[in-house]
Amino acid sequence: MLILIKSLKAIILKAKAIKVFSWQTAVFFVCLGGLFLSCSFFNRLESLPIRILGDFYDLYFYYFVPSRWVMGNDVLYISLRSDYPFLANLLFGLVRCIAIPLSNVMQEFTAFCWIWSSLFLLVFFFIVKKIMTEQRSKLFLWIIFAPSTIYFALYRYDLYPAVCCLMSLLALKEDQLEKSALWLGASIALKGYGVVLVPSLIIFLYPRTTLSRICKILCLIFTPLILSSLIVIVWWGIDALIVPYSFQLARIYNGESSYNAFFYILHLCGYSFSSLTVLSEWLMRHHVPVTLQLISSVVIPLVLPPRDWQELLEMWVFVLLGFISFSVFNSPQYLIWVAIPACLLPVSRPLIGMIVFAWMNYLYYPVAHDLIMNYGNRFFHLFMSTILVVTVLRFLIMADLFNKRLLKDSSS
Repeated sequence: MLILIKSLKAIILKAKAIKVFSWQTAVFFVCLGGLFLSCSFFNRLESLPIRILGDFYDLYFYYFVPSRWVMGNDVLYISLRSDYPFLANLLFGLVRCIAIPLSNVMQEFTAFCWIWSSLFLLVFFFIVKKIMTEQRSKLFLWIIFAPSTIYFALYRYDLYPAVCCLMSLLALKEDQLEKSALWLGASIALKGYGVVLVPSLIIFLYPRTTLSRICKILCLIFTPLILSSLIVIVWWGIDALIVPYSFQLARIYNGESSYNAFFYILHLCGYSFSSLTVLSEWLMRHHVPVTLQLISSVVIPLVLPPRDWQELLEMWVFVLLGFISFSVFNSPQYLIWVAIPACLLPVSRPLIGMIVFAWMNYLYYPVAHDLIMNYGNRFFHLFMSTILVVTVLRFLIMADLFNKRLLKDSSS
């Protein structure tokens, strides 16, 4: 608790020193955070028709499934199926190991939740402090303290690979290439999505350093993944290694992706469900989603190579948005991947767009999502409308980033 108080005091003093926000704003956000945690863990607002603040579904899963391997009764990926990479399971297991001794004074799952929330607070204070040293505009606070950002940073583990991406960016700014590579590698090992950032990083480094150093950086990037994979192979075998990745590769339309938003518009225009089914199958059969993801993560950085750190930051935000938008499976927690690095964007249309996206994402999930889950299809159009709005916002931010770069190139 003393560490948390000191961290909070340091953040507020730093904010005051660089005039990021006033004391009144700081007190407001601190009270908001305290209310959020109090309501979530004491009143269990997840029992309401709409999980306004409390959402224990993933924490239940982290506790009862992937963290159970540390108890020694189950074999990870064999008798205990987990769809997460080894480093993520290691994180869940460590939290449970800390929670076990506390089971004498409280329920073990309650202890697990408190340890998880304490870790969230430490990491969250850390990244806010880091961003404050880089970003003097107070607008980023509207992203980092948006309800959706806090919601998914607390109740999902995507915060940790996203923070690794942020640290990789900041290390690049200081020209610490090896350190940046290891941070990006940690993100990939925690959740493989960070691999889409590798092509733009290599394109950025190519004119700035030697080919041998680029090869070294590539080796460092994939070192955490290789080491964690070797541990899985040695302990549980090659079959265990492919379990989490086979799950990700087998994902299909989940009703909430950009494609589903597109199908919804076509349905409103009069297209039948059978014709939309044919269209969706055609897209999958011809690998259109994967092709679009490759274009956004490889082709665009090749055509518009980032020439400085600021352009690399904007390219990473663009690539992450493209990866999310062109995926057949969408999850509202993907916001975290974009929101944290986007806090470093300068005051511009993309930053404003990210603010709107961060707040609208909360209306999509949990508000509209829980309404349709609890009250049925009478809220179907509301649910699909929120998905359509966040989809449009993602593409608008991508378009703004793309046009900003084109204008910059034409004026130079």
